[in-house]
Amino acid sequence: MIESKTNNEISSFWIKHRVVVSVVLIILTAVFLFVRADNEFQVDSETLVVDPILMDLKDIRADFGAFGLGCIDDDDEVYPIPLYTEFLKPGSDMNEYFHCYRKYSSQTGLQGFVFRGIAHVVRTTAIIGILRFLCCLLLVIVLYLITVNLKRKYSLSFAAAFWAVAFVSPYLISFSPNLYWVSFTWYLPMLLGLISIMHPDHRKWIYPLFFLAVLIKCMCGYEYVSTIMLSGIAFQTVEWLTGVGSRKNGFKCIFLSGVSMLLGFVAALLIHAFVLGKEFYNGNLLQGLSFIKDNLVNKRTFGSAADFDGRLSNSLNASIWDVLKIYFWESAYSKCLLASILVVIVIVVLDRMIFKKDGRVQLVLVAVQLAAVLSWLILAKSHSFDHRHINFVLFDLGLTQTCLYCILKAFSNHIKIGISKEIKQDKPSYGIIFRFEK
Repeated sequence: MIESKTNNEISSFWIKHRVVVSVVLIILTAVFLFVRADNEFQVDSETLVVDPILMDLKDIRADFGAFGLGCIDDDDEVYPIPLYTEFLKPGSDMNEYFHCYRKYSSQTGLQGFVFRGIAHVVRTTAIIGILRFLCCLLLVIVLYLITVNLKRKYSLSFAAAFWAVAFVSPYLISFSPNLYWVSFTWYLPMLLGLISIMHPDHRKWIYPLFFLAVLIKCMCGYEYVSTIMLSGIAFQTVEWLTGVGSRKNGFKCIFLSGVSMLLGFVAALLIHAFVLGKEFYNGNLLQGLSFIKDNLVNKRTFGSAADFDGRLSNSLNASIWDVLKIYFWESAYSKCLLASILVVIVIVVLDRMIFKKDGRVQLVLVAVQLAAVLSWLILAKSHSFDHRHINFVLFDLGLTQTCLYCILKAFSNHIKIGISKEIKQDKPSYGIIFRFEK
């Protein structure tokens, strides 16, 4: 009888747990889908996905070529979002615009192929909203799986920090429904890195997934790829640097994970170069690679300003220091980011000096996540200088969450929260206990 009651209590707990988790996931999906300060955020980028879908819905044929993305273009200006509404009106005649369709060649455009394929099957004018919901849902699922593994590996406070940032980050919320950015792909390597730590016996099956995750990300765009790849080995690197487990096995895991991701990046480049060669250079792969180097890489990194449009002069001539000042000093938001990093360092140092608490793991976590952010800010210096209005999202790829976790961890070292249970008149009553510990 007692055993049966215990089983019923356990079953009831897990039912309640699943209900709570489901409600939280639904709420976060709704936040991502509807709570945006700026509804026009990145609509120019999303146009590259939406325009081909709308043309397909209207049965308007165009030369989409081998690229998944493109836009209605007039004098090199992408039409704004109101065109979508006009385009979807019954009987609207938008044919005058479609001689201006321009293929977007800066990436393969995998997301364009996938979303256009879905729209071709689900032929409804509500398809854009459906696809945005799908992007939000996929991001929420990936973030949930990350938090589950963070709780198992570190603590509930790290998982809570991830959820908190997801709910309040203006950048992550704004990016989440965007069909061009498909932001759930940003977090796949991080998820795989955590899984590889939690399941060391299954790593041989995880390495190919690292390859696929980066291949998919890069075929949907190269933005932030260095930070995303480093996030895939961030927690593995922390384990290795802090001496958790076998250093030999840890290094092997980091090396094979990194190589797998690098191969995924190279494969995406080769596919892109092949498509470019097929479209513009009579199938010449080397010409495609040359195009990527001259027009995509140099433009976003350390190319010569003399080789590009004058509008890029400031970014190409900017120094690394100029870029770092933008993200760590010039605005109130950047100052808050810098302050959060400094607060973590001060708290960990004081905890060590006064209370003899070992905070090496926290410091290494912050250092590794900061290095991941700096990798894109520095390597893609020109892109970072020009795209300051969106690139602050880099901090939400792990660094902001880690800083928040370290602050919560420092407080939890001294403030213990527990639940007391007292039996009164055969009825249990509960209360919360706060206890300070040195």
